[in-house]
Amino acid sequence: MGKSAPYLFQKRGVYYLQKRIPQQLVAKLGRIIIHKSLRSRCRTTAITTAGLILKTLDREWHEAMFTIPDGIGVMDFLTKPSIPEPTSREATATYLEMKGKADRVRFTRPIELIVSAIIKQSGNQLLSAYTRNDAI
Repeated sequence: MGKSAPYLFQKRGVYYLQKRIPQQLVAKLGRIIIHKSLRSRCRTTAITTAGLILKTLDREWHEAMFTIPDGIGVMDFLTKPSIPEPTSREATATYLEMKGKADRVRFTRPIELIVSAIIKQSGNQLLSAYTRNDAI
């Protein structure tokens, strides 16, 4: 039995690397998973190539998540989110923009009606401020 490599998968005989991006970096990188062809049909070569890529990715992700910017205290860095959290309206606008359908009334109108009803009932809060009671 060969070396365990849960990050590899094979498609049409060619090995690919698949790695989940850390949650803290998803917004910055714009995706959840990285897929990359290793351009090899040999499992051993694929494991070696993937190992080099993963080592570099882990180092870069670690630096991106844990480098403390100048002028920010350690406790502030550890306790405050680095990306500002959106309100309901901001999240709705971002969602419509990302779907690429912000200009289509048939798509946007139902979403805006639902979000408006939620905001009317509970206010335009940060997403994490909503509770189960707000939905009932």
